[in-house]
Amino acid sequence: MTHTSPALRACLNGKRALLTGASRGLGSLLAQELAACGVELLLSARNHEQLQQLRQSLQAGGARAPIHLHPCDLGNSTEVLALAQEAKNLFGAPDILINNAGLMHTRSSSAAICQMLAVNLQAPMLLTDALLPAMQARNSGHILNLASVAGFLPVEFGDMYAAGKHGLVGFTRSLRATMQRQGSALAVSLICPGFVSGAGMYADQAEAHGIHAPPLVGAIPAPEVVAYIVRTLARAQSHEKILAPFSTRLSCMCYNLAPRLTAWSMNLARAHTVFERVAKRSD
Repeated sequence: MTHTSPALRACLNGKRALLTGASRGLGSLLAQELAACGVELLLSARNHEQLQQLRQSLQAGGARAPIHLHPCDLGNSTEVLALAQEAKNLFGAPDILINNAGLMHTRSSSAAICQMLAVNLQAPMLLTDALLPAMQARNSGHILNLASVAGFLPVEFGDMYAAGKHGLVGFTRSLRATMQRQGSALAVSLICPGFVSGAGMYADQAEAHGIHAPPLVGAIPAPEVVAYIVRTLARAQSHEKILAPFSTRLSCMCYNLAPRLTAWSMNLARAHTVFERVAKRSD
């Protein structure tokens, strides 16, 4: 079930959170942990049936706080703003906003580009913009954005995906700087996983097509990512973290200083092979 410590549960008990991309992958695991901590949840995803199944599972697992559902296509700005309004109707302002939903297309059609940027970048910005005034008025709360190491490094065969994640990294850092400049107590955190085993887009490719990260790149287990997110939320302070094996973290740190050397080392590690194989399957 959950391995959240009693201390973390006490910190989060009674909080109210909006979580996007909740129906599967990291989102569903995170919903499970937060429900176990006594967090009142507004869960959003495109698939209403999967959301209902998740709520039933959480309630069967002993969730004590209410669990609200709001199906939403984050690629549609009207639906995104309706989701923000639902959060305000329920909570006044959420204590926690988790922009978790993500989408990856490998085909660069105009429709795919627009949809991917809308989900991965525009939706977190719109939700934050809509909910920020109420959170600032209360001078408390936590906005946590899940980006990716693709927000720090070039991603061969994943250029459009990386563009959105670079944007989300920049948006989060800039928002955090603004809050700090204004003396706000609002926390703004950025969590950037690498390849994640056991849940999410990479895990789907591994299960369906046998596509795995090269040994020199590696992957991090989904429960470890979820546990770190929960600790970050319980800490209630702005934080930034790359969650990946050491080789990937080192590449992220070195890229701005030595982009050619970093690109060479990534090529040596064959980091591009996952995205290349996914792209070829999509052709």
